[in-house]
Amino acid sequence: MKRYKIGEFAREMGVSQDMIKHYEKYGIIKPEIDEQTNYRYFNINQGEKIIESKKYRNLGFTIKESAELIFDKDFAGITEALKGKRDEMEIEIERMQAYLSQINQLLKIGERFDQQSDSWEIVHLDGFYFLKQTDNYEFSQDEAVKDKVRDWLDRLPITNQAVLVPRMSFYEGAFDHQWGFSISCRKAAEINLDVSCAKLLPAGKYFVFASGSLQNQPMSKERFHEVKKLMDKFKLQYGDEVLMECVFKSHDHGEGFSHFIVYIPILEPVG
Repeated sequence: MKRYKIGEFAREMGVSQDMIKHYEKYGIIKPEIDEQTNYRYFNINQGEKIIESKKYRNLGFTIKESAELIFDKDFAGITEALKGKRDEMEIEIERMQAYLSQINQLLKIGERFDQQSDSWEIVHLDGFYFLKQTDNYEFSQDEAVKDKVRDWLDRLPITNQAVLVPRMSFYEGAFDHQWGFSISCRKAAEINLDVSCAKLLPAGKYFVFASGSLQNQPMSKERFHEVKKLMDKFKLQYGDEVLMECVFKSHDHGEGFSHFIVYIPILEPVG
């Protein structure tokens, strides 16, 4: 049977020499070593082992795991490993589909800012969860919330950086607000996010307002007063808290901009 040096064998198999060494390291291939020259030689049978390993690696197994499947597993063991990998893939596919949906949503929001930066609408929404991190500009998380923050952070941009503002801040001198993360109730259920420490903003009609501002400007009452004037014009009564999701940060001509979607709950008239 013809023997090949490592460089020639690697070219024939379509892999790098370094990859050949990895296959050696995990015992997938074992070269024949010439005692006089100390050259390592490979043959076509070892190429079959590389192909078998590559098949499993393309399915998401590591080189080490592929070696175990090739040399240590019976048919039942291989079947069990494939079922486990299938379950992992289904979870990952579901996660990626959620991110794909969010990309499409961000593109729609981007179109909204392109067409009319201060556009608004009244829609029925399924509510939101808000995970508070701060009171104004100081962290105020208890230990339970700190344990949840990483999970919410890892789910960006399905979760969003957001600001929650009490209604009374429209009228009082101090502009109180809370920074944190938000997510719609529907999306939280879809991704099985732990919302046990989050505040529920209930389902109902919301006045939805797209707004942009300079990043170097602080969160101000003036921004919300614009919305309030518009709602007063249509004689809309609004709820106790306003949610403001930061969906984009951009730069143009050396200046930074923050782009928000504002959600104001509308109270249904009594009687």
